[in-house]
Amino acid sequence: MESTVSETLQPEVGTREWYQHVVAPALKYPRLHDFQLELALAIQNGLDGAILASCGMGKSACFYVPVKAAILRHGEALMILVVPTKALSEDQAKSTNARGLRAVAINRDTM
Repeated sequence: MESTVSETLQPEVGTREWYQHVVAPALKYPRLHDFQLELALAIQNGLDGAILASCGMGKSACFYVPVKAAILRHGEALMILVVPTKALSEDQAKSTNARGLRAVAINRDTM
């Protein structure tokens, strides 16, 4: 069978294009915002980062994206997210699962 153009022109793993055209769709995002992409690239390169953004601006993607990228590269990844409230932990677990990543909220009510 002949390969198609889309099969032969896949973006190189770890590039901006890979994050936009492979990782973002795998998480059901149409595209990543610049700040999400910049943080993902920083984490990929072993750097720390911080994001300050309003509610609804896409902060959660800043931890979904590096985890999904690690899964796509290595087949597995682990992330521990510490949040200040039980409600937020349960909301984040639900949102994370909706993006195709496995998550569980661990708090007094779920133990």
